[in-house]
Amino acid sequence: MRINYISILKKSLILNTLMILIVACRNDSPTGERLKWEHFSSANGDFAAPGIAEQAALLLLDIDKDGKDEIFVAGWGDTSVVWYRQKGKTWERCLLDRSNSHSIGGSFCDLDGDGDIDVLFGGAWKSNEIWWWENPYPDYDPQKQWKKHTIRDTGQNGYHNQIFGDFDGDGKPELVVWNKRAGKLLLAKIPDDPKDKNAWEFNEILTWDGQLNYEGLAKCDINMDGKEDIVGGGFWFEHKTGIDYTARKIDDYGESGSAAGDLIKGGRPEVVLSSADGVGPLNLYQWKNEKWEKTTLIEEVIHGHTLQVIDIDGDGSLDIFCAEMAEWAGGNNPGSKTWILYGDGNGKFTIKILSSLSGIGNHESRIGDLNGDGRPDIIQKPFMKGIPRMDIWLNKGSN
Repeated sequence: MRINYISILKKSLILNTLMILIVACRNDSPTGERLKWEHFSSANGDFAAPGIAEQAALLLLDIDKDGKDEIFVAGWGDTSVVWYRQKGKTWERCLLDRSNSHSIGGSFCDLDGDGDIDVLFGGAWKSNEIWWWENPYPDYDPQKQWKKHTIRDTGQNGYHNQIFGDFDGDGKPELVVWNKRAGKLLLAKIPDDPKDKNAWEFNEILTWDGQLNYEGLAKCDINMDGKEDIVGGGFWFEHKTGIDYTARKIDDYGESGSAAGDLIKGGRPEVVLSSADGVGPLNLYQWKNEKWEKTTLIEEVIHGHTLQVIDIDGDGSLDIFCAEMAEWAGGNNPGSKTWILYGDGNGKFTIKILSSLSGIGNHESRIGDLNGDGRPDIIQKPFMKGIPRMDIWLNKGSN
């Protein structure tokens, strides 16, 4: 029997080539960056630093109706909140609040019904207050504080997260906040006069033993009934009637950051949980066979206080943005990582480490369109390391 070594060699080469192509399609180099990013930083003098002590919060929203997201940074110190708007090839820092408000979390909504978006922050561990600031559109003075309204100053300190959404389907937004030290998740309807503190009524929709820690808030129509649902603390909350909500457990991963979206097309949206103020995995939860099935996407995320679901590369499928803190009270993580998990819409992800962002640290870093070109950009904000500091990474398209 003659052995055709040339034929065997050809088949082997073809097989090896196919295997290489398959691997390349399934997972590029984990540190190769799929998109080009143009970097700007306060550390390089590209724009003024926030000038805030611990940088505890960051929001992105189009405050001045110019089609571009503005940046809001809040935290602890005499200057509590500043915001940035694009001016040519830089960003102008503008004052919003200088009242040492000790702010954290943050959300936004047209609270006073005047057609422009207002911003809200809660008090951190030193404060039991919640405030909102009136958008002065179109009259912006970079040195002038916005008018501030206190809507709560009772109960225990620490309103770690806040979010607005139409959770009861009445066409009007509600405010939801975690009051961690009190062991409560609170919901309030926006009153007719939102400037009147006494008009705000906060209702408990979840209470728990104060030894537990729940955090993280997102919104998504989980059960596809046409109403936005609250997602947070390892639960989603189903609206029944009035102010009655039922907590539906997803996982015992309560001290976690939350995000949600249709990552696997068809059926219910998926939920993503990350480690927030601890060390733990990045998990995806899919509703399947009448239960939540967990898939661990990254085994260990160290203080993953940045989490967002958004289509970053513009392919029509949602991606996951996840990042670690570099420093916090009593701890540090000098090798802090930033990931983008590019989804294919079918449950598979190409995981990329953004090496350019590593080591700087992230806390509530976010993605939005800063220059109005339709491509999502990254705003990177550390909590303690190297502060005051902020970095902007403009998305320049495919690499």
